[in-house]
Amino acid sequence: MPFEHVITIHGNGYNPGTSVFTAPAYGYFVFFWEIQVPPDTICDTDIKKNGDYILGLGADARGNTGSQSTSRLIILDLERGDRVWIQTGRCDAIYDGIYSTFSGLRIA
Repeated sequence: MPFEHVITIHGNGYNPGTSVFTAPAYGYFVFFWEIQVPPDTICDTDIKKNGDYILGLGADARGNTGSQSTSRLIILDLERGDRVWIQTGRCDAIYDGIYSTFSGLRIA
């Protein structure tokens, strides 16, 4: 899933061209992602670590006249070079830019 609008990159771990975060060092990392969908749509996403499913998140605005958003936070133990990204499954539509976000930071 593309997250091309970058606000801050420290350490160049995130690649906005691929929307993949590569751990620059071993540590515990917090990741947060939020998705917002327009009315009458649904979108399912998964956070992946080196291609393996870790956790899912979905927003469902079917039958709604307004948009729907949802978010999730996870802490991952990463080795240097581990790759983390958000992958979409079924996704009718999604608001991108500042409405759907993917963030990460090293905490230890």
